[in-house]
Amino acid sequence: MADRIIKQFCNQKHTQVIHKDINMAHTLILASASRSRKKLLSNAGLLFEARPCDLDERSISDDLVRTGAPPKKVAYVLASEKAKAVSMENPGKQVIGADQLLVFQGRIFSKPANRKNAVRQLATLAGNEHRLISAVVVAVDGVVAWHHVTTSKMLMRKFSDAWLQNYVEKNWRKIRHCVGAYRIEKEGARLFKEVQGDIFSIQGLPLLPLLGYLCDIGELP
Repeated sequence: MADRIIKQFCNQKHTQVIHKDINMAHTLILASASRSRKKLLSNAGLLFEARPCDLDERSISDDLVRTGAPPKKVAYVLASEKAKAVSMENPGKQVIGADQLLVFQGRIFSKPANRKNAVRQLATLAGNEHRLISAVVVAVDGVVAWHHVTTSKMLMRKFSDAWLQNYVEKNWRKIRHCVGAYRIEKEGARLFKEVQGDIFSIQGLPLLPLLGYLCDIGELP
């Protein structure tokens, strides 16, 4: 998708300084409003601003899937378009874009539209293994400077319909923005029997590779 089209989806009205560290030489930008991603970066001691970019992610994803793109490429493209678009509005800055997809039996799941959709999605995943594809991209001046994509395997437990209904009702406000309709760092951990993957990536951001890159380029001491 052309940059001029991507740019129109960007919302630069909301800028928030999350954390500060006097040892850092520059300001990073996170092209996301995700609370989980902001918390991960903040807990790691990074100085950054959150400047969300509102893409028509469903349209971009659907176009890529129709052309036969694998899930890893879809996640990478979505993350890179966010990072590139925001970086064009912030010259010289390291802009972090991220995206996460849930894949089950070849199908890409979207964020649940409502409680009923969340219950249906979790009931489908119960007792089965699915994959979480997590991508992170750093762009500077509209060009991707670095990226990393990882896959986590998630095996869910079987649970009763009554427990599932209660879980979704009680946690809806927190899980409605999560692609899997769960937050593994909270009560969502009870949904799982086994996971294989980096916990930060499961939470939405391959943090350790990102920190390594930032250290390599001198952005972090």
